[in-house]
Amino acid sequence: MEHLIYYNIFTMKHIFLFSVFILFSGILFSQNEVDALRYSQSYVGGTARYTSMSGAFGALGGDMSVLNTNPAGIGIYRSSEIAITPSFFYNKAQTDYYSSPASDYKYSLNLGNIGFVSTYKSDNPDSDWKTTSFGIVYNKTNKFDYNYLVEGTNNNSSMIDFFLNRANGNKPENLDDYMERLAFNTWLIDTLVGNPLSYFTSYSGYGETQRKVISSSGSTGEYAFSLGSNYKDILYLGAALTINRIDYEENSTYTELAKGSILGDLESFSYSQSLATAATGYSFKLGAILRPIDWLRVGGAIHTPIFYSLEDKFSSKMDAKVNNGDYYISSSKSYLSEYELTTPVKALVSAGFTIRKMAIIGIDYEFVDYSTARLRDASLDYSYNDENKAISTNYKAASNIRAGAEYMMDNFRVRCGMAYYGSPYKSGHLNAKSYGLSYSGGFGIRSYNFFLDFAYVHFVKQEKSFLYTVPEPMTIESVKVKTNSSQLLITLGYKF
Repeated sequence: MEHLIYYNIFTMKHIFLFSVFILFSGILFSQNEVDALRYSQSYVGGTARYTSMSGAFGALGGDMSVLNTNPAGIGIYRSSEIAITPSFFYNKAQTDYYSSPASDYKYSLNLGNIGFVSTYKSDNPDSDWKTTSFGIVYNKTNKFDYNYLVEGTNNNSSMIDFFLNRANGNKPENLDDYMERLAFNTWLIDTLVGNPLSYFTSYSGYGETQRKVISSSGSTGEYAFSLGSNYKDILYLGAALTINRIDYEENSTYTELAKGSILGDLESFSYSQSLATAATGYSFKLGAILRPIDWLRVGGAIHTPIFYSLEDKFSSKMDAKVNNGDYYISSSKSYLSEYELTTPVKALVSAGFTIRKMAIIGIDYEFVDYSTARLRDASLDYSYNDENKAISTNYKAASNIRAGAEYMMDNFRVRCGMAYYGSPYKSGHLNAKSYGLSYSGGFGIRSYNFFLDFAYVHFVKQEKSFLYTVPEPMTIESVKVKTNSSQLLITLGYKF
């Protein structure tokens, strides 16, 4: 093989000072700050009424999905209730890489909410504690049903450069089995004669077509067991024990296609990864709502961290095709890892307004410090020190604001809402100015016992990412990613 590109360990420079997304969970399969953020973020999910008002129920209460935010909201109930909410989810992802736009989409059906609330009135008419309510509710808090397509022509680098950078300084037997060893086994990289610590590739030139296809699915959900009480119709108190669940699956294939003599006699190579994550966690929530006057309610809540125990299953493979007909393929073993994640504490303050029994308005402010998330090894054999430093270095406290309104006309309800999710990234990060916006609306029909609600939610977010990292002075353009998701929800409920 002709030595056309040469990398020596002594001339290597550092990569990027700031850790950034490597589209999307990263070429690096080990648990890192990307996983910590993904499983720490939650969005509006639950009943159609709750989502149509963007979840701004922290002070209003009276909806079973308020257990997501303020468990004191269950104390507002005056009757028992059972409800179920199926939903239809659509996401379109638009990408731009080296001025080459691409897009893909995905549909999915979900269970947004199911649960019941049982309310007991005091037998003593003189009691200051008017009602006590108990609820068991499931709410979906995040969805990972996405398809992504990235494609463009790169005249500056190749993923082979990434594998060379990682391989240099390591003997072949010490290469990572899931990345650069696969490149070594498929002859994309090789050691220099007489120097087993330095690597080269015989494939020269750039201008290849780079393509990555990603398909992910899964969700995070929360089972809440809540107890709340009503004191003199002035103070409402509540607490909830939650069991949290993560199910996440991602499959991706990165491909480089050569044109003519680009990359020498290499026709193409592909690198595929498969990741499946399952987790169970626990947390506790406390909340209170005060109604100092009839038309005003103020609320507050605190959420402890979620203490997750996670299990990852990961595998990867690589193949390379040469113009002379040679074909090489190498696959890793399936990797199983057990670890723990502690998500940040969340604090919430809210205000609710009632206007002549014709309308209600809710406003929620949520504070989350994502830099406090922590990864830990379940067996204490690994410190996760570097990963936790990356969390502290890259992430910061973020503010989330939700507002919603409902207008009542006899048995008919019209609702709208808006939510802003602040950037969790520190200044200087690639996505420091990234944020999410959610717009929602809906309507409902209420009778004495039955209710039927409809909601539509549109969510928009833009971020940047990299397909891989390269050593200086090489460059690679970031991938611009814009996601537009839409969700339709229908809640059918019965009061008794």
